[in-house]
Amino acid sequence: AAAAAAVPEMEPRLDVEPVGVVILSCVLPTSALDAATILFCDGAHYLPEFMAAQGGTEVHVGPWSELASNGSLPLASRTAPPSKVASPLGPTATACEPRPFKVPSEQVREVRWKVPVRSRLSPIRATRVNEVQCLAILRSGAAVLQIDQVMVDVPYGDYFSVHLKLVLAPAPTGCSGSLGCRLSVSAQVHFSKSMLLRRKVESSTMAE
Repeated sequence: AAAAAAVPEMEPRLDVEPVGVVILSCVLPTSALDAATILFCDGAHYLPEFMAAQGGTEVHVGPWSELASNGSLPLASRTAPPSKVASPLGPTATACEPRPFKVPSEQVREVRWKVPVRSRLSPIRATRVNEVQCLAILRSGAAVLQIDQVMVDVPYGDYFSVHLKLVLAPAPTGCSGSLGCRLSVSAQVHFSKSMLLRRKVESSTMAE
C-alpha cells in the first residue's frame, strides 16, 4: 500500500505583534532560538531569579507540555489548584541542558508566585499571582512567549488580567554585521468586567 501522505505542520497561533504598550526593546548578541533556550527551557534559572529580584516569593514553575493543536490558547485562573507537577526553583535548582525547542512548536506551562504590591490604591501589600505561559517557536526563527497573568488577592482582581508578550526576533547586532535577536516586551491590562476605576486600576497595574 502507498505510504500515507505526511500531514503538514501548522504554524503556531502566536505572532510577533505586540499587545498594548511596548515597555522594553533591546538587541541581544545571540540567536532568537538560543536566547529562548537559555531564558525559558525547563530548569532555567532566569525566571525564578528575575522574580526574586522583583521581591517575589513562593515561586513555582511547571514544566513545558505540548499545546493542543485545536481550540483557543489557555488563560490563567484565579482558582487554579496547585499543580502536582510544578516544583519550586531556586538558586540551588539544577540548570537545564541547552536543548533547543522544536521548530515550529507551541508549548504551555503554569507559573505561580507571590509578589509585593506597591500601589497606594491597594489595601494589601502582597498578592498571589497565577500565570499561564504559552511559548511558540516560529519558522521565521522568532520565539514568542505570551503570558496571561491573574492577581488573585488584589481588589477588583476578578475584573481584569494582565497580558504580556515577549518576542525574540532575528535582528542585526550592529557588530560587523553579525546576527542576533531583538527582545521586545509589551503589556496590556484586559478587563473582563466594566468598572468606574478602570483608568486608575490600569495605570497602577502597568506601574507594578
